Amino acid sequence: MLSLSGIYLQLEDAVAAEGAAVEALTVLSRTLGESHFITAIAHCRLARALVLQGRNGEAAPHFESTLEPLVATHQQPEYRFECLTAAAKFYKALGDQRQVDEIEAALASTDLQP
Repeated sequence: MLSLSGIYLQLEDAVAAEGAAVEALTVLSRTLGESHFITAIAHCRLARALVLQGRNGEAAPHFESTLEPLVATHQQPEYRFECLTAAAKFYKALGDQRQVDEIEAALASTDLQP
């Protein structure tokens, strides 16, 4: 379901992406726990789907859940880069420069570059 949510996001089908991300998040939270970086990716995908629907208030806690696990890991660099970049864009739109700076510092340590 996590991969499917990514496909739906690429297709800009926010409603389908939201559904797939919610399913993935339910399973991953239960099996891996909230602090696991894969669970953080599910939170990120859900947040991105919500932003596409203009539901930024609902997206915010999911982006918050994304940050700590993804800043702390260097595993899955493509997904880490994808999610941290989306979070930086979200916080920049909110005018939260402190969060943007923290995320950009973590991105600078990623093997992938924009």
